[in-house]
Amino acid sequence: MKKAYAHLKNWDRDIEEIIKEFDFHKVHKAMKALNWEYAGTKGVPTVKELKDTARGLLNEAVERCVVYTSYHMNEIKTYGEVSTGGFTATVDHKGLRLQFVLEQWETWYDR
Repeated sequence: MKKAYAHLKNWDRDIEEIIKEFDFHKVHKAMKALNWEYAGTKGVPTVKELKDTARGLLNEAVERCVVYTSYHMNEIKTYGEVSTGGFTATVDHKGLRLQFVLEQWETWYDR
């Protein structure tokens, strides 16, 4: 278990829960409609390939997780995030999250 993720003791179980509950068929349907292929491959990824990609990203998010101190709240928190192929896997002090993103826009301001 990674130290930064120690507060979530069962991350392997959490990853498998996400893989079980996430609607990969819906993602596959959207990717087929968009003819979305991964670089270096032919055709839309299969549901199994999507699950494998997601599982790898979730594990990588845990491995890259860093600890930081939130000074204004006097708390120690964790954060890790990786993305590829439409998927974003995030780990933070609340848990693990998997998203499939078709469109996103953000602006950031220095405060």
